[in-house]
Amino acid sequence: MSGEEQPVSPVVKSNKRRRQRRWIAYAAGGAFVATGLGVAIGPGAAWMVERLDGQRIWRLGRIDIDGVSGGWLGALHADHVSIEDEEGVWLEANNLSLNWRPQDLLGGAVRIDAAHIETLAIARQPVLLEKRPSSGADADVWIGNLVVDRITLAEPVVGQAATFNATMALNLHGDSLDGLDARIQRTDSDADHIIATYHPDNDYALYLDLVSAPDGILARLLGVGEQGIRANAAGNGDAQTGEARYSAAIGDAPLLQGTASWTPENWRAEANAQLALLPALADIAERIGPSATFNASGQRLGAFQAHAETPFLAVDLSGELDEDRQLVGAARIVATTTRLSDIARESPFDLGAARLEGELRRERGTTAIRGTLDAQQIDALGQRVRLAGPVEAALAPERFTLTGDLRAAGNAPPLFANARLNTELSYDRQSHRFELKRATLNSDAIALNAQGWTNSGNGEYSGEWRVRQLQAVSRDLRGEAGGQWRAFAEDASNGAHVWTTSVQGTGARIAGQPAIVPQLLGATPRLDARLTYENNGLTVSHARVDGAQLRAGVTGRIVRGEANLSLEATARGPLDIGGAQIAGAADATGRITGRIARPTLSARASLSSFAAGDVVIANPIVDFTLAPSGNGYAGHANVQGTAMEQPLTAEADVGINGGTIALTNLNGHIAAMQAQGSATFASNGVTADLDVDGALDDLIPGITGRMNGNLALAPQRLVLDAQLTNARAGDLQVRAATLHADGPMNAIAARFDMRGRLRQAPLAFAGTGTVNAGNNATDITIEGRGTLANADIFTRAPITARLQPGRTNATLNVAVGDGVVQAQWEERGRAVSGSAQVEDAPLMPLAAIWGERAEGRIDGRITLANAGGGLRGSADVTLDDARFAGRQRGQLDMHIVGALEPSRLQATVDATSTEGLVARFEADAPVVTSAAPIRIALAPERRGRARWSIHGPAESLWAATRLQDQLLSGQLEGEGELAFGAGYLAGDGALEITGGRFEDKLTGVTLVNLDARIAIDQRGVTIERFTAAGPRGGRITATGGSANPNEGRIAVNVEDMRIADRPDARARASGDLTLAWEGLHSTLTGNLNIIEADVDIASNPEAGIPTLDVIEINRPGEEDEVEEAQQELAARRNNATELDVRIRAPGRVFTRGRGVEAEWSLDLRLQGTSRNPQIFGEARAVRGTLALSGQPFEIDSARIFFDGDPLDAEIDLTATRDTADLTAYIRLTGTARDPEVTLTSEPGLPEDEILPQVLFGRSVEDLSALEAAQLAASLATLSGRASLDLVDAARAAAGLDRFNVRQDESGGFLVAGGVYLTRDVYVEVARTGLGEAQTRVEWTVRPRLVLITSFLSNGDQRVSLRWRHESD
Repeated sequence: MSGEEQPVSPVVKSNKRRRQRRWIAYAAGGAFVATGLGVAIGPGAAWMVERLDGQRIWRLGRIDIDGVSGGWLGALHADHVSIEDEEGVWLEANNLSLNWRPQDLLGGAVRIDAAHIETLAIARQPVLLEKRPSSGADADVWIGNLVVDRITLAEPVVGQAATFNATMALNLHGDSLDGLDARIQRTDSDADHIIATYHPDNDYALYLDLVSAPDGILARLLGVGEQGIRANAAGNGDAQTGEARYSAAIGDAPLLQGTASWTPENWRAEANAQLALLPALADIAERIGPSATFNASGQRLGAFQAHAETPFLAVDLSGELDEDRQLVGAARIVATTTRLSDIARESPFDLGAARLEGELRRERGTTAIRGTLDAQQIDALGQRVRLAGPVEAALAPERFTLTGDLRAAGNAPPLFANARLNTELSYDRQSHRFELKRATLNSDAIALNAQGWTNSGNGEYSGEWRVRQLQAVSRDLRGEAGGQWRAFAEDASNGAHVWTTSVQGTGARIAGQPAIVPQLLGATPRLDARLTYENNGLTVSHARVDGAQLRAGVTGRIVRGEANLSLEATARGPLDIGGAQIAGAADATGRITGRIARPTLSARASLSSFAAGDVVIANPIVDFTLAPSGNGYAGHANVQGTAMEQPLTAEADVGINGGTIALTNLNGHIAAMQAQGSATFASNGVTADLDVDGALDDLIPGITGRMNGNLALAPQRLVLDAQLTNARAGDLQVRAATLHADGPMNAIAARFDMRGRLRQAPLAFAGTGTVNAGNNATDITIEGRGTLANADIFTRAPITARLQPGRTNATLNVAVGDGVVQAQWEERGRAVSGSAQVEDAPLMPLAAIWGERAEGRIDGRITLANAGGGLRGSADVTLDDARFAGRQRGQLDMHIVGALEPSRLQATVDATSTEGLVARFEADAPVVTSAAPIRIALAPERRGRARWSIHGPAESLWAATRLQDQLLSGQLEGEGELAFGAGYLAGDGALEITGGRFEDKLTGVTLVNLDARIAIDQRGVTIERFTAAGPRGGRITATGGSANPNEGRIAVNVEDMRIADRPDARARASGDLTLAWEGLHSTLTGNLNIIEADVDIASNPEAGIPTLDVIEINRPGEEDEVEEAQQELAARRNNATELDVRIRAPGRVFTRGRGVEAEWSLDLRLQGTSRNPQIFGEARAVRGTLALSGQPFEIDSARIFFDGDPLDAEIDLTATRDTADLTAYIRLTGTARDPEVTLTSEPGLPEDEILPQVLFGRSVEDLSALEAAQLAASLATLSGRASLDLVDAARAAAGLDRFNVRQDESGGFLVAGGVYLTRDVYVEVARTGLGEAQTRVEWTVRPRLVLITSFLSNGDQRVSLRWRHESD
């Protein structure tokens, strides 16, 4: 072969080694034939050669003889003998001679006294001829001395060229070896030699010395070329009494060890072998085990017993032997195994213990076994059966036959009930044809049959299969299945034959449980599979099941019953599984491993939807592993998905038995809610026991809070015990609540007890409720009693709600104090209708809902219903003796009447008070209404009209406006009418206030002596007068008005007026502002000069109550309104007043707190809109200090640059502090959101050492715990993340500049505090843990020179000087 040598597979190598061993034997036979050709030599040589030349010699080929000479009875000679097969000459011998006794041929014997071959050459392995039937006759052979001078093996014979010489003497009597002397020596190396002597007669001798070094010829032939092999045997004694020992080793590993001994009466033999070491025995070692032991003993003439055992098999044989060592009569044979699957590894079923017991006979050349086979344990498809019955086997020279008739025991499982296995097979030893005439397995549930043949690797088997009762496979399934199978031999890629099996089948009438199986398979599923037996196992090319809602397939390998398969499956929902449902598509990939009868499944399944109870998991991904456990399966599963639009994860241990799925150690999370416990999915529903704990946020729309409790589910029943804390549902806030619910899923009864608030009113309520589902509707009822803002409340009739597809009804009938509140509501698609009625109820608890403290009574009725696409309704509400605490002194009576049409709202309000107020308002306004969502809004494109008449004190009427952060008092007078619309206002009338007072709690601004008159005419609004003063001086005036109904201008003058007056911020200013408008567009311009301001930046007051623009979305049917609402909101934002106000302050703007004491100058511009104000400009520090732990840093420069959002203002601040030891610099840059701090010093120190030295005069490593806490607080202050500093708070509360706790000179603790008497003089008093007092005075003479005087408790005084020298 040219080119690079090609690799050879292990299978090919093994086959080649076996052929090599056979061919060596054949070559030896050829040499023996050549040696005996003296039959054809002598005076009759010509006649004999003519008869023999070209004749067949056994299976070795045809012989060719040249140069024959000699006589019949003397020395015979042939120059050349060769044997050729169909490919040519493969053996040649030169110069053959022998002395023999031809007359012995007449007695059936060959006797050669001496023979000699000069050269014997073997060129290659022969191609054997076809076998011919044996005559059955035995022959005796005696060779006195055979010498071969040179034996040459060419490289093709065994893969390596070699030369040998050999001598041999042989005495063979039939099939009994009566003598052997042989010596074979390799001559081209010392790698191989064999020396053997055996004489069993009275001159007993046994000796063997076989050595084949690594890479030797014999080692290569045996497949152990890398290790080499050696064997030894030695015996002593004679034919009557003696012993022998023998051993063999491959490399350093023992292969065989044994002994034999005999006496005139008895004999004994023992041996043990490591079968797996020898490649030639690898196949059988794999079947019966890697090692074997053997022992036998008996009488020289009579009884014997033998025992052989491997890890998987034990065989006992006992009987009698005659003088020719032949069986007398029948021998008893017993073969047992604890696990037949270890031997029959290809079986797809788990085969346990088996026993064969019977008799063995040998007559006329045939060995026969007749007995009983008991297969005690066969596990198939989850069921275990025992089959037993008679078997017969016969081994003759030409043929082997086997028949069996095994039956199942009476207690067999359903699959094998009344099972019977019949087998009849034969093997023709001449043609090598194996024939399975019949094999049938029949039971009440299954029927299998097979027939076929094999011959030299070729063959074919076929049959039919049928499962009559699927219930026998799975007790909850119904139906049947059947089909055909076929197995045939085909050529593999390596040239060997492999067996391929195809199986097809169809199911019928599939039904039963678990319900998911018939759902997936349908009534008539189809099966198609193709399997190939190769490399000692099954290759599954494909195995596919096609069902109504399932398509699944596997590929891979099954070796000795162990599976390693890949799985792909696709299913379509809806599928019900134990009370849960899978919807949409489900795809799974995974692996099937382990024993194929009960494999392990590991897979990932991706589902569209999974629903259990009311929980729906969208797009779940399930990773799971299931392995056989008892009569079912057990494993673990992980799930990821979303439920209620929130991420969900869960894991659990899984157990499957029959149609039940059990989850234990279940741990699941959805959003911030956790559930732990167990659950079971069965055909009758879902059972669960779960402990739940976590937040309700995002789980139920509109509900937040935390829940802790236990949920128990049984089929069609629920039990819930839960505690809710800090929960909220709309305007209802629940601080704490307990809930117990129990009942079937369609009729749940509950008890509850809650404490919380309804909006701002304290609420306590306890009671019972029910949830009943049925007839396509869910009915909810609630009954109970409690308090609302300290007023008793109770249900006069159950609160009810009925939920139906497309329809909702609700009723309310509650006693509030000594009054009644009733309501009804109904929604039907886009149609709504409802009413609420208050019957003489106290105002206090109802007003408390909106945070009002009020007294009085309320009575009235409100109705609302849809009219086409809009709304229609009415209102008639009366307030009697109403008084709103803090905003009025007298009592107010008010009557409100309203009528709503889809495009119009009309209302009348009459009000009187005990303080003399008489007021009436009438309005007729254009509106836009809708029922879905419910919406009432002014229609700016159309005009409305209003009338008013008011006489009396303002506070009574102002209290009813619910503007809690503003107060207005004074005498109101006025009447008139007006027309209004988008950017339009005109009418006839006036409104006047005298002796007025206005307070704004948010800014602290107060106006006194308010005197104003506003007139309305056809041009619009005119401010005839508007003056007010501040409580501490200052004045504000306003003039101007409308130029026409669409535009106008108002000028405001502020003179030394407080524009902020709160504890955390005070400011006085003067300036002029102008408000101008044209249509819906307005601007505010002007200048404000800050006279003085004081801001406490340490406090964090609320800047006011924010106003939120809310659009409700995703309600049914509101898609058309969303865009309109967004457009309206954008228009409102676009109508915000534009700002352009210049704000200046040359100084006297002071900031205090958080260590900052500074004076600032301002040059700012307020721009943007009233809804989104922006600040531009600069603030510059005039002077100031930055104090850290009481240590002041002088602000050298500080500038803040504003460019829109105040939190994005750029800061640039530098501060310095001089001590006797160093000068420290702090640089603060960045933005207010994210400031950056840099520390430097002279002389230079590491940044983390600077502050400890400045604040405490020591290294950071020497700080006490208290000082370290102060240091951390100082750093937090600089970075803008300051929190409560207890040390600094204590220092400030004591009025100290410094305060710390540190270690004194003796190792105890020292508490010290001090103040700066002046900027340069600091006095500190300290006390030790022993109560000793110390006083220290520091005088900073110059920035770098400090004089320190200390007064100790023992009367001592110390004076020290600390100074710092600087060099350039």
